[in-house]
Amino acid sequence: QTQVGLVEGMAVLVGILMEGPSGALADLICKKRTLILGSIFQVMCCLILINARDFTHFLLGNVVMFLGFACHSGATEAFAYDSLKEKGHADKYSEIIGKSSSISIGAILFATFVGGYLYSINPAGPFYAWMVFLLLSIVLLLFTSEPHVDSVKFSLESYLNHLKEGTKTLFNHKL
Repeated sequence: QTQVGLVEGMAVLVGILMEGPSGALADLICKKRTLILGSIFQVMCCLILINARDFTHFLLGNVVMFLGFACHSGATEAFAYDSLKEKGHADKYSEIIGKSSSISIGAILFATFVGGYLYSINPAGPFYAWMVFLLLSIVLLLFTSEPHVDSVKFSLESYLNHLKEGTKTLFNHKL
């Protein structure tokens, strides 16, 4: 029980700490590449967890999973906003993100039941299914185009400055 809590706690902490850098990375290397990188991290997570036999493997698999989540988190919304802005529909962002969130919740509920069934057949089954959909998402992303409108322009210097400002804010005694 303690090890499960430790694995989850450490993985979530890594995910939270990577939220800022991954969002800035999405602006620096492009959102499409960051989304693909996030999916690759999650495929790696699945491979690690399918073959996990000890604490270290479970920890590594979960940390890699949360790195993938962090890459997807900021890049997805930025990609959507910049795409809408490019097409002159930035005012519909809240509506579209709301619909996207509703679809995501429905997909998670559906996947929970399907994953439970697949697990009853083979404990690795949900991971294989997740990998199939991650690989499909990578293929679909390869056919998308990065929006030419960029709501935020980043350079390596501004990236490092944003990280420094964010770190100062996190450790500000007023926070």
